[in-house]
Amino acid sequence: MNIIKSSLKHHQISLISILIIFIAGIYSLSTMSRRSDPEITVRQALVVCYYPGAKAVQVEEQVTKQIEDKLFSYAEVKKDDTYSNSYDNMVILTVTLEDWVKIPDLFWERLGQGLIQLANTKLPDGVIGPIVNSDFGDVVALLIGVESEKSSYSEIQEYIGILENSIRRIPATSKIDKLGYWSDEIQVSTSSAKLAQYNIQLNDIIDILKSQNTIKYAGYIESDYSKINLHATGLFKEIDQLKNQQVGETAEGSIIRLKDIATVERIRQDPTKYIRVNGKESNTMLVSLQMQHGYNIVDYGKEVDKAIADCKKLLPSDLNITIINNQPDTVKKAVNDFLREFLIAVAAVILVIMLLLPFNIAMIASFAIPISVGMTFTFLNLFGFELQQVSLASLIVVLGMVVDDAVVVIDNYVSKLDAGMKRFDAAWKAASEFSMPMISSALTIIMSFLPLVFVLSGDVGEFLMSLPITIAIATTCSLIVAFFLTPFLAFLLIKKGLKKDKKEDESKKKKFSLLNIIQISFDKLIDFSMGHKKITLFIGLAVIFLGVYFMKFPKQSFFPKAQRDQFVIQVMEPMGTKLEITNGDIKKIEDILKKDESITSFSSFVGTSAPRVYYSFSPVFPQESYGMILVNTESADKTAILSAKYLDDLQNLLPNAQVDVMEFSQGAPTLSAVEVRISGDNHNELKRIGESVKNVLRNTDGTRLIVEDFKNNFFINVNVNDIIANQTGYTTEIIADLLAAGFYGAPLSTFWEGDDPIPITFRLDKESRENYNDIMNTYLGSPITGQYNTLRTMAEISPEWQFGMLTRRNGIPTLTVGAKCQNGYISSDIQAAVQPAIDTIQLKPGYFMEYGGVVKSKNKTFGEMVIALIISLVAIFIILLFVFKDIKRPLIIMISIPLTLFGSMLGLLITGNVFSFTAFVGLIALVGIVIRNGVIMVEYSDELVETEGLSRNDAALESAKRRLRPIFLTTMAAAIGVVPMIVLKDTLWAPLASVFAFGIVFSMIINFMVLPVFYAWFIKSSKSIENK
Repeated sequence: MNIIKSSLKHHQISLISILIIFIAGIYSLSTMSRRSDPEITVRQALVVCYYPGAKAVQVEEQVTKQIEDKLFSYAEVKKDDTYSNSYDNMVILTVTLEDWVKIPDLFWERLGQGLIQLANTKLPDGVIGPIVNSDFGDVVALLIGVESEKSSYSEIQEYIGILENSIRRIPATSKIDKLGYWSDEIQVSTSSAKLAQYNIQLNDIIDILKSQNTIKYAGYIESDYSKINLHATGLFKEIDQLKNQQVGETAEGSIIRLKDIATVERIRQDPTKYIRVNGKESNTMLVSLQMQHGYNIVDYGKEVDKAIADCKKLLPSDLNITIINNQPDTVKKAVNDFLREFLIAVAAVILVIMLLLPFNIAMIASFAIPISVGMTFTFLNLFGFELQQVSLASLIVVLGMVVDDAVVVIDNYVSKLDAGMKRFDAAWKAASEFSMPMISSALTIIMSFLPLVFVLSGDVGEFLMSLPITIAIATTCSLIVAFFLTPFLAFLLIKKGLKKDKKEDESKKKKFSLLNIIQISFDKLIDFSMGHKKITLFIGLAVIFLGVYFMKFPKQSFFPKAQRDQFVIQVMEPMGTKLEITNGDIKKIEDILKKDESITSFSSFVGTSAPRVYYSFSPVFPQESYGMILVNTESADKTAILSAKYLDDLQNLLPNAQVDVMEFSQGAPTLSAVEVRISGDNHNELKRIGESVKNVLRNTDGTRLIVEDFKNNFFINVNVNDIIANQTGYTTEIIADLLAAGFYGAPLSTFWEGDDPIPITFRLDKESRENYNDIMNTYLGSPITGQYNTLRTMAEISPEWQFGMLTRRNGIPTLTVGAKCQNGYISSDIQAAVQPAIDTIQLKPGYFMEYGGVVKSKNKTFGEMVIALIISLVAIFIILLFVFKDIKRPLIIMISIPLTLFGSMLGLLITGNVFSFTAFVGLIALVGIVIRNGVIMVEYSDELVETEGLSRNDAALESAKRRLRPIFLTTMAAAIGVVPMIVLKDTLWAPLASVFAFGIVFSMIINFMVLPVFYAWFIKSSKSIENK
């Protein structure tokens, strides 16, 4: 028995089943996990290794190369995107994994074990690490600032502990990090001359303090019934105990206490970073919260707000708690905005249906939209997809396709009633007769998008993953509704056909009908086309050529800027700049921001970076010469205005630093607009070539922030005279350790204040480490002879400029030169301007250049999208081949695809949008729609030939005229559905909407002219060879 007939006969089962799925969809919509953007797997980690005392060149030769060899032995490592930065004393390798690695954490664990083995076998003595740091990939849900002008950092940390305990009780909480703690230390400082005067070795002081300030097991005693342990403890309870600690004696036997030879004081540790909220000079710490996967982040934000409100009752009134980065609010606003766009689109589509169809038919067709969409939410939730902008945009794109299935069934149902068929038979046959064409049309739409799932790789692939899946689910749900719900609604609500008696028909003709006007206009156009076939053919070819020609006019972009109420100001000082200098420059910017009423708040990070507050933002490894300010504005519109303003205003504020103002971007992490990678063996030759590239960039309009990753640094060589040093009881290691203790500091012991450890450190006093001569005059005690000598007696020092940072990519020394765009320029403009000049730079044998940055990412993604489109076309052709069992008809239908180009490009130019990767997706979306429309026209032409005996020419003419209503309705519904994206200027989806809306409408007009002509010309005989 026919399944559609059976479902109509037992309609209670069909209705209840669809109702259950629909209600589950409404529930899913309110409870499913929400994000502003799709979740993207971070396949990147840092490998950090320290080699104290080594120059950048030595680090590269002795450490970096060995680590690279180990890394590249793993198939999971993506060599082209794995690079290293070798500095004095350390190396940082950024390791990127291949796109096929689905669970990076498993690999990072295996890599960590491999690097431990490497350290034990191949790395030099004295190396610390390597350590894998993969713990920076997750986006923080909330970043909370806790500040006070009265409370100490220790007290603030206690208060944060109260807040942390409360937030931990929220089931969705994943990870809590604390940033910005600035602890005290007890510093023992003196001059080397005084140590020499008392002839006390630093190692002796360390040994004495460790042996005194300790807890030791001292055995046990036994009684008749028990064993009692003995513990000897001499931990310092007060600083005075430390001051009075005996560290030696004079030749006369007098006791030498620590306070006799050094100043002992509790001070604030030298800062490694500064963190401030709104530029306030108060004690500030940050708390970052991450959420477990699968929870609703909006609900999580509400729970955290409640926890904070409850904790405030227990905390001092002067403690200010500020939410710096509020992902729940951002997601709530983003999803609500998209839902608003979606509802506007639904309303617009329904309005089009109401205007073009009789009321009762329009009502049933409109009813299919919320039911199909509700069912889609059910399956999205079931398959683990989250509610975010891509899945919602997919539903907007598919709206016209969703309503079309219902219209086809109702239209056929009414025709059968007009032919005198009973309502029950008309209802199930209306759906059954068109089931195969509807399924094949749905398959063409699904196959337009489905290859994107398998072809697109990396961040872009994950970003778009939900788009083809959502469209496939929505299209399938639309078919379910058309087969199992629409026939029943038609049977229930439409009692008779649309035929009327002559009198009524003539009176109705006098009334205004929008559909009649459209029908008459298109009839004239179709008559003209069929009467002037050669002119029509010329028009079709001209449209194709114009479409290809117009492709060069829209500006090309990759991912647009994210529409967020945040932007970032970055300050990059010259390498080696002191933290205090960077901090001072950040303060100058803070003073400007404080006066701007459009800025709601800002947070400063000096010597470090904010955590990952947005999925495309990559935190910078801590360094004293770096600072950033995370700025919150009133709205996304304000962000665009303010970021452009400050990009201009701050260019010349800091003459010794580079200042970058950037909005967050969608998709891949923010890259340079132009990035040139120069590879070869010799660092100096790479530097020379890099200067040539920089000159081209400097002389190109629209470039700014020209940077390179080979950096020079000033340092001082201590050249030890081995003979003299050995004769006086010193080795190079001893000299280096003693200098490091004096000029950097050395740990002595730990002072415990409750459960708070306070380090006890030694360092030369400030007067002994102020200038160049202080180095040579430093007294160094030999642990071998016990005697003191000045450094100048055994060594010479020499200042030198050398490479302070060297970069390797894919295991090859590589200098990268990059530049960003000035306001009003895009990356494709700059690339087109500089590439001819850069390509003429002469390279020696063994050296080569390639382009990275936005250009490389765009070319890779667009190339994959072309492959996906080709696969789609082949799959669609095969589907059509099975449907028509003839090669001519599929080819005729597929001619409509290039006819979409002109309208698409015209749409971008009219709306002022760029050709981005979403615009490319819009082209792919057009394929499914125009193929669907072509199938309707060709299939109906065949039906007219077979059932009514019309000639091929007359059948083509009549098919175009009679199929105008469903095609026009589907086209306009689909086009109107995406108009809100264009009107609201959505930076990500407006290019797609422009391509889709203009392309589909224009191609519909051209297809009504061209396809009938091609059908009449090329379909001359029967599709079967049985008669031959």
